[in-house]
Amino acid sequence: MKTTFVSMLLVLLHLAVFSQFREVGKSQPFVEPEEGYARILQLKNGNTALVVVTKKDGIDMRLYDDQYQNKLNKKLSPRYGKLEKPTVEGMFEVNGDVVCLIQDHRDNVPTLFRLVIDGSKGVIRKEDVVGELPKISKLSWTKMEYNRQPLPDFYVKKDPDSDHYGIVLFNSTEPDRSKRVEVVTFTPGHEISGRSYLAFPQQKYQFITYLDMAFVNGDALVFGYGFSEKGKSNKQNTMLVGSLKAGSRKMEVKEVKFTHNLEVKSAITKFNKASGNFLVLMFIPTSGNYGEIWMADFDPRTLDVVKKEEAYFSGPAAAAKALFGKKGDFRGTPVNLFVHADGSYSIALEEISYMNSGNYNSVLYATVGSLVIADFDKEGRFTRFYYLPKEHVVSSYRHDEAPKAFYHHYMENAAWPLYAGNQFKSFVYLRNAGNPFVLYNDFMENREGITAGKIKTVRWVSECDAYRFALNDQQIPTGELFFGLPAKNQHNLALFPVSAYNPDKNRYVTLRLITEERNKSVQLVWMEI
Repeated sequence: MKTTFVSMLLVLLHLAVFSQFREVGKSQPFVEPEEGYARILQLKNGNTALVVVTKKDGIDMRLYDDQYQNKLNKKLSPRYGKLEKPTVEGMFEVNGDVVCLIQDHRDNVPTLFRLVIDGSKGVIRKEDVVGELPKISKLSWTKMEYNRQPLPDFYVKKDPDSDHYGIVLFNSTEPDRSKRVEVVTFTPGHEISGRSYLAFPQQKYQFITYLDMAFVNGDALVFGYGFSEKGKSNKQNTMLVGSLKAGSRKMEVKEVKFTHNLEVKSAITKFNKASGNFLVLMFIPTSGNYGEIWMADFDPRTLDVVKKEEAYFSGPAAAAKALFGKKGDFRGTPVNLFVHADGSYSIALEEISYMNSGNYNSVLYATVGSLVIADFDKEGRFTRFYYLPKEHVVSSYRHDEAPKAFYHHYMENAAWPLYAGNQFKSFVYLRNAGNPFVLYNDFMENREGITAGKIKTVRWVSECDAYRFALNDQQIPTGELFFGLPAKNQHNLALFPVSAYNPDKNRYVTLRLITEERNKSVQLVWMEI
């Protein structure tokens, strides 16, 4: 009797954790969008928007009110017409409207289009070009790809705590080294606020690359990496930090001295409200997608490093070996940083490997493997980790588009590409009232067999279902079906990467894909956490 009571208590506690996800609304099913770039936005006016940017057929927009009722379905036709080689670098809300920043290479001219779409009426309020880089021939582009040189590009960053945003025009072919990284910030009214170059006096570095940018009160903190040609001492290379004040046309730039012997290939930054400083997570590869991880606190007022240390932890490798035996290991690449209200933070790492097709600039597929969430307290001390074994194969990428360090962070402001089912093969990290969750799609048999050290690779998702994992006292969290048990011959997938979470309302909305034999449809599902 005592054993039965304890078992029932454990079941009730388990159900209590997952009952935090409560479905409060759903749309009527509609045809699954399978091409283009998509994102869901929860707007300040209470509406929910699903926006899909297509290559040849404009923009599809669905708008729902705060009672989850469909207000409109529209096809918008921007003046730019058909796109040739698009990527949606940014899609986010500003003042209740949807802002889309779309890069395209038209006649070999990299161009960044901006659209402002009314969040109530679904009409284009503003359309302009906010960035253009010099024309580059296909031959020159191919040579740069072959030599793995930095390619001309645009970057977009939105402040999560305000309606300020910015773009970076990266012109790697510019002869004047001081004008290769141009930063432009915008007000919530879409007017230019600040504009300047990330450069260092006397053109000290042969190359400067852009790393990341973040905002506080409309001011931008910009990070880059200055380096010279191969063969020269790494001590000449360093990370750069620049401060661009709102309304300014000149950026203050400093060298980050402690990075002189560190080859900082990539880094991301986020504002820590609790400390008033910026956290910067750096990745220094030593072997492929594996390497050193450093964390630094920056004072935005002085641009000085307040604290720095290597983020080192060995537990995940031991957990993998305990689960999978001799073949078990974990060599993770950092993909995102999550900063919490109390100043603590979590680092997400995934195992990433490539299978090249033989072509110099193509990846036949990438394997995005097991996920680790490593927690640190507000003092930067490592406290715990969670190990989530998985293995997703994403296919048909150019080398510069394949998943890499911090790919998950870079997609936070962007629209997700709908291609070859890859949109079903990434994760979401949510935190509500101190309770963290991870969401992703997987085979049901993986959840049942993982404790036996078995895992099935997800290449095609037709037989997968959406899962949620509570990060609590289990080092290897147990997954639960996100939408509950599916009907016979049916699977419930979620397009987790396009989803939206509103922490103020504790409301999460995603797209559910319902597969029943050969029939497929999708519907928006709103949940309270």
